[in-house]
Amino acid sequence: TRPSRASDRPLSMHKRGGGVFPKALSAAIGSPHSSILSSVAAKSIAPITLCFPENCVAKVNAPLAVKLRYAVNTADGNMLDVGFTDGTAYRFHSTWLRGIIAGPASSASPTVTDARMANATLGDGQGEVAVTWCKGVGETVSRSLFDANMLRAHAEHTAYDLGPPSIHQPIRGPAVWTGATLSSSKWWNHHLSEAEIEDLICTTEVAKNKIQWRAEGVPEPIDVADFPLSSSMSAKLAAIADELEYGKGLTMIRNMPVDRMSEEDLAIMYVGLSAHLGHVVMQSSSGLRSVSRGYGMPLGRIQAEMTGETPKGGRQTNNHFRLHTDRCDVISLMSLRTAPSGGASRVCSAPAVYNTLLERAPELAEALTQPIDRIWEGEHGFFRLPVVGLTPSGQYTTQISPSYVENAQFLEHTSKATSTQIAALDAIEEIGMELGAEFVMKPGMLYFLNNHQVYHGRGNWAVTKEEEAGLWGASGRLLYRTWISPYNSRPLPDTPEYRTIWGNVSGGAARGGWDQAVKNGEVPKPKIPDNHVYYSLYSDRVQKLSMNGHCGVVLDY
Repeated sequence: TRPSRASDRPLSMHKRGGGVFPKALSAAIGSPHSSILSSVAAKSIAPITLCFPENCVAKVNAPLAVKLRYAVNTADGNMLDVGFTDGTAYRFHSTWLRGIIAGPASSASPTVTDARMANATLGDGQGEVAVTWCKGVGETVSRSLFDANMLRAHAEHTAYDLGPPSIHQPIRGPAVWTGATLSSSKWWNHHLSEAEIEDLICTTEVAKNKIQWRAEGVPEPIDVADFPLSSSMSAKLAAIADELEYGKGLTMIRNMPVDRMSEEDLAIMYVGLSAHLGHVVMQSSSGLRSVSRGYGMPLGRIQAEMTGETPKGGRQTNNHFRLHTDRCDVISLMSLRTAPSGGASRVCSAPAVYNTLLERAPELAEALTQPIDRIWEGEHGFFRLPVVGLTPSGQYTTQISPSYVENAQFLEHTSKATSTQIAALDAIEEIGMELGAEFVMKPGMLYFLNNHQVYHGRGNWAVTKEEEAGLWGASGRLLYRTWISPYNSRPLPDTPEYRTIWGNVSGGAARGGWDQAVKNGEVPKPKIPDNHVYYSLYSDRVQKLSMNGHCGVVLDY
């Protein structure tokens, strides 16, 4: 089954379901760079040098800068479905993949010629896919790495075009996860080395000389050049950025040095660190508009300023939040202090929730693809956008805050949420808690979440005796927060609705947040009745579950 040389057999193609699939699947498609593929023996784990045909059967495009959205082998082990971040997806036949491994002039991997694919996993950064080859039942004979750009360059000539992704089909890839698998991520509960911690502390000392303060304890955004990190720390943050955009969509550093620095120094360090991942954008809180929480600021302080489930007078309270997203690409939170009890953070995979809805209640999944109104501080006081969608890159995107939908019901010109839409938002909460994980943010924990694919929420918490006495801010639960537009972020749908909310829909741009909302003038807060109860728009049963229940997985740190 060794692939033929170009001079031996031309590549014959035929149409199939709107795509193109090669008849001569064993035809060799060469590459001048043998380093982009490697095959690793299962037992020895020794690298094998691969050979490629000197002549290329089909002309391929110039190298592409793509990542993998997913790579999944079919049950029979004969096909590999691969989705790329240019919005395309192709099905590769195992014969062609085996031919690439062996090559016409090499016998380096003879055992793989009649093997089938047992599984396929994405590598770090989603730049390659690792394929395990087996014979019989469970007999691993080799493993191979296939570069994303190589596969995409050859895809149009060697693979079946699966067509554009559809929001009406299940989402695939590492963005789909459950709470049970979160702990297995190398970027979750990650510990910095002592050298990396010292790097952060020393860089903060250097940066202090150039810091301008926007408000008490809140620095102005910091240029990357003014917060220079070591090559080791910079490389780590680049890997975190890849995990946020192409992997699970969330990371957590466990041991930030919050016990070794003042709150002002921690604010500098945190904003400077965030700048290495992307543009730090000004924060919004359309209903609350709390400056202490970060309204119009690059840094927010998440803490109680009163108690009760419904915040009043622009003050933060110790209430619980349903699963939601913030109006930015990435949200980050860093814990400085914990509450006497409670205050658990919740996270779940938004695509996993959507896939479950597709299976259990497709009519509710469909409702999420339709526009729904929610409040903001910008033009008209509300905006209209679907809850879920797909980007030009084929990646998932979601944007929702249940309380903002609820507040929109009090505005005169909004389209009121239908019973089906309300049930769909209830389903996000219920399924999200079932599939997600919760944990208490201990001091030193810092997480980054991609809002396009991760929902987050929190439980209510107890306040300290000092807080009960009215001494707010000096004790009790305290988190710092930044909003970030990563330099590697996905493009968003180029529609009037998305441009209204995000401004620039191009990947890597500074977008969303407070600036985009108020660029046409800030509007007053909606007038909410004084006796309004938070989340009363939704099912009482689901609300009780949200307030008193727990996620399917509780992580204890």
